[in-house]
Amino acid sequence: MNDLSKKALPHWLLGKADAFYTNPPWGSKNKGRSILAFLDRGIESVHNSGRAAVVIADDDSRSWTQQVLHRTQVMLLKKGFVMKTMGQQRHHYYLAEAPDLQSTTLIASRVRPSRRLSASLPLSAPSFVDFYGQGKHLSVRYVSDDGDHREHSGLGLIGSV
Repeated sequence: MNDLSKKALPHWLLGKADAFYTNPPWGSKNKGRSILAFLDRGIESVHNSGRAAVVIADDDSRSWTQQVLHRTQVMLLKKGFVMKTMGQQRHHYYLAEAPDLQSTTLIASRVRPSRRLSASLPLSAPSFVDFYGQGKHLSVRYVSDDGDHREHSGLGLIGSV
């Protein structure tokens, strides 16, 4: 059985895409680590003039959204992207814990070339904790070659966090 933390973007996808779009789990309970995990994979997939589109919580009445938005922008900047457009609180979602949560789409472009990756980097173990909210850790569901249906908690596969 493979360790979930070793799952990586296939090498043949590295740096090949013109752009990526993601609407990841909001990261309200894990300080944005779930968003950063999705960003990491998207960033690995785009070439040196690639673009990113990220749907992200942006609600001035919830401080965690601003903290996650900041972490997201910092990561994009560190990876050579610049923010091109960010609509102001355009989307409204109904979530049981936040029925009037607002979000936006952040558009970024890579302006600083990255060095060519020879392999995708593994995600860190803390990325899987509270991935879908408080106590809702990332789990892997798959059908094996022999047809057996399996479900594994990401936490069980990566050991202690």
